[in-house]
Amino acid sequence: MSWKGYIERFMSVPGVTSAAIVGKNVDALSVWAQSENFTADNARLLTLVKNLPSFDALHANGITLVEGCKYFTTVATPAFIHGRKDNHGVLIFDFYIGYAILVYAPGADVGKVTNGADKVVEYLRKVYIKDKPATG
Repeated sequence: MSWKGYIERFMSVPGVTSAAIVGKNVDALSVWAQSENFTADNARLLTLVKNLPSFDALHANGITLVEGCKYFTTVATPAFIHGRKDNHGVLIFDFYIGYAILVYAPGADVGKVTNGADKVVEYLRKVYIKDKPATG
């Protein structure tokens, strides 16, 4: 499946409003695929990718994808990060060679969004196992 195909799967999860898949290169931003309405600022996205391994930075600074919308980090583990602002938020999943970033709608059931997205991420983790090169 292509990276765009994974984006389509993420977008089919009820409550997801936009999604992107990015590489882990911290020297230059590498967006592998994104939904049409994913509006993250590239400089902010690169800063996020640089900060993802540092949970202290995520908790201290939150997650900002676009100007004026700072998500407060509520969960940060090596596999999953959740940021929330009011009644909407962002989910970030690590799948060894990249990150899946999903924004969910105000009022969406975050548990259902997480569970739906996690099915796609688990598949990515099986296909792109640690230290296996990206071929998707």
